[in-house]
Amino acid sequence: MLGGCFSFDILNESEGFVRVKVSGKGSKDLYRWESGGHRIQHISPTDSKKRVHTSTITVAVLYETVKTEFELNEEDLEIKCCRGSGSGGQNRNKRDTAVIIRHLPTGETVRSENQRSQLQNKMAAMELLKQRLTESLDKKAFNAQSAKVKEMVGSGERGDKIRTVQVQNGIVVDHIRNKRTDVKSYFKGDLDWLK
Repeated sequence: MLGGCFSFDILNESEGFVRVKVSGKGSKDLYRWESGGHRIQHISPTDSKKRVHTSTITVAVLYETVKTEFELNEEDLEIKCCRGSGSGGQNRNKRDTAVIIRHLPTGETVRSENQRSQLQNKMAAMELLKQRLTESLDKKAFNAQSAKVKEMVGSGERGDKIRTVQVQNGIVVDHIRNKRTDVKSYFKGDLDWLK
């Protein structure tokens, strides 16, 4: 039973969409099977013909990931020094203060020449390279997560449903595990029947 053991924080919501963060011991195990289509059937009290109305929502369950910074290995780097371009005086135009760093595994290349010394430019180039590679990892992770969400929620059509809530009959059917429970306890948040 949920009974206050989890915290729910709404991260963002818009028309037809809500993103909720669930925290608490056991929340990962309890909600891991919720991805997919959820269908709710009920008879509206205002419908004189007593027709069954069906609504569908799709759910995706994602686990929070810890953002990690890209770690650079010296053996993966090709570092070149050259003269800076543009104005900046004799030091910039006569000494190899500019630094170009290429990350061999990815081919990502950065150049730093705005600092006064070669060491400062090397440090600036390393920071810029690390930032770009971290952003690239984040983008790949985002794309992978988007594909995962698309797979989880399916089309939202009847064939993709994982659970049906039949309010008029007072039952909830889980189609994945072939289990049933009553609507009242389900609406109170009881998910123990799925274990």
